[in-house]
Amino acid sequence: MKVEYNRQGAARKELVQAISAITGEKAKYLFLPTKAYRIGSIMVWKNGAMECEDGELFQKVVKELEARGFKPEETAAEQAATEETPEQEPVKETAEPDANPEPELSQETAELEEGTEPETAQEPEETPEKVDTLTISFPDDFTEEDFEKLQNLVASKAGLFKKALGTDDLTIIRSEGKINFPWFHEADGAKVQAYSRLVKALCQFAKNAKRVTAKEHEVPNEKYAFRCFLLRLGFIGKEYKDCRKILLEKLSGSAAFRNGGKKDAVSQ
Repeated sequence: MKVEYNRQGAARKELVQAISAITGEKAKYLFLPTKAYRIGSIMVWKNGAMECEDGELFQKVVKELEARGFKPEETAAEQAATEETPEQEPVKETAEPDANPEPELSQETAELEEGTEPETAQEPEETPEKVDTLTISFPDDFTEEDFEKLQNLVASKAGLFKKALGTDDLTIIRSEGKINFPWFHEADGAKVQAYSRLVKALCQFAKNAKRVTAKEHEVPNEKYAFRCFLLRLGFIGKEYKDCRKILLEKLSGSAAFRNGGKKDAVSQ
C-alpha cells in the first residue's frame, strides 16, 4: 500500500523521523540509486511517498501521521475543495498509478553508482556525515545454493568483518529482486568504493566456489588474516591498495608479518 506525502528535502526527513517515532524502528538511508529511507517494513521514497505491505501497520501509521500534521496529498486536496465549495460534495478521484516509481538497480549498474543521478537542490539531507547506515545493493541473480555459499562465506569471517566494518549486524537481505548489504556506517567516496568492491567480490566468489563452509577460525593476527582473505577475493595489486588499506585499518596486528616476526614477512 502506498500514500503520497510529496515531502522532499528537510520536510521528508521530518516525515521519516515521525514514522520512526511511531513505529519504534530505526530509520536507515539506502543511498543511490533509490535514495529512499527504510523504517522497518516501511519505505519512504525520494518523492515523499510512503509504502508498506502490512495493511494494518500502514493504516495505523497514516492515522498517527495525520494526528501529527502530516496529511497525504489526496486528503489535503479534498479538504481544500471542501473549504472552497462547502455546498458541494467533494469529487473522489480514482487513484492513478505512481508516476514516479522507485528506480531499480539494473544488471548493468551492479556497482554503487554514486553521483550518476541528477541531483536537486531539495535534497540537502543526503550528506554522508548525517547518514546512519549505508546499504549496498546488487541484482539478486543468486540460486539458493549460491546464496547459501555467500552466507557461509560471510559467517566464516564474521569476526573480522564486524571489526573491519565497525558493525554488529551482517544480515544479508533479499528483497524485490535485489540482494542488500546494510552493513556500513561511513560513506565518504573512498570508503563507498572500497565497500562496493568488497561486496561485489564476495558475490562473485560465492557464485564461483564449489563449496564454502561456515566454520570460523581463531586468528592471532587480524590484519594478516584479512589481507590474505582479500587477496583470495581478488584485491591484488596497486589498483586495490587504497581499498585494502581502508578495509584493514580497524584491525589489530600486522598485515606484513604472519606472526609478527620478520621471518614471516610478506610483501605489501
